[in-house]
Amino acid sequence: ATITERLSVSRQRLDKILRKRYGMNASEFLASARVEMAKERLRSSHAGESNVARLCGFSSMDEMEKSFRRFSGCTPYQYRDKHKVG
Repeated sequence: ATITERLSVSRQRLDKILRKRYGMNASEFLASARVEMAKERLRSSHAGESNVARLCGFSSMDEMEKSFRRFSGCTPYQYRDKHKVG
């Protein structure tokens, strides 16, 4: 089931709620949440970036890189290098 089905709201209504609360639509909100999840995995594990992308629900490494640049201003590689596990 999709998020809108589980919440019993239309896509347009969900977008409106998220835009009002967080300033982004459902797709942007989901990508942002995936980036935050990926940041945690990059900080706390030695898993490869492509594996992190898959585990966090990105369809590809390219998609994760684009989202990372948008929401973090850096690539996953740059983020990991700056915040890497000891």
